[in-house]
Amino acid sequence: MTFTFLTQTTTIKMKLLTTTIFVGILCLTMNLSAQDNFNPSQLFAQNEFSSNSTNDLLFVCRASIDEETEKEEFKSGILIDYNNVSHKVEGHYDVLNDEMKILLKDQKKTVFPQKILAIKVGEMIFVPCEFEGEEALIFGYFQVLSGSKIDLLMRYENNAESLKKIYYIRKKDEAAKILKINKKSICKSLNDSQSSKYLKDEKLNLNEEEDLIKLFDFYNSKS
Repeated sequence: MTFTFLTQTTTIKMKLLTTTIFVGILCLTMNLSAQDNFNPSQLFAQNEFSSNSTNDLLFVCRASIDEETEKEEFKSGILIDYNNVSHKVEGHYDVLNDEMKILLKDQKKTVFPQKILAIKVGEMIFVPCEFEGEEALIFGYFQVLSGSKIDLLMRYENNAESLKKIYYIRKKDEAAKILKINKKSICKSLNDSQSSKYLKDEKLNLNEEEDLIKLFDFYNSKS
């Protein structure tokens, strides 16, 4: 009798533990998925900052061997780690090496892109994410030009002669893909008649970055 009672109690506890673990994993998965696409202004609207940033930031960066970037090039910004905690930082994007640098205790550090959600340097917002390379997926930094349902992203392609802007789009749960800058390709990506009408009515020039952002802002502002 006692043995049966203990067995039933143990079974109930195991079921409760299993349910708790499942719910925890589900919540974590939902939280990570929700971070895939975002509205930049909402992400950086939080006012609560870490009270222990100096120590916390040690876990998201490594020592930098950068000897070229002057400290004057670093700008005030905000780093949001993967626990969604905000930190005030002095940051600099090294476009040639596709690395994000911060000053920590007056020392230059390189941020691990896998350990942060986003970083704001001056007025520019950057996110680390996967994108399609020639043979495989690559991880790198992108500047966010518009974000919500579909992110409009930009990064520089470095060749021997100059830096060239390359535009990407990122849909939920997908890697970033190169965006062909022409009306047909962009309208197909958005797949939205109102956005197509807005493009025509406003006489937007998609070769102009400002007009490209206007179109994606319009699309992302729709409920």
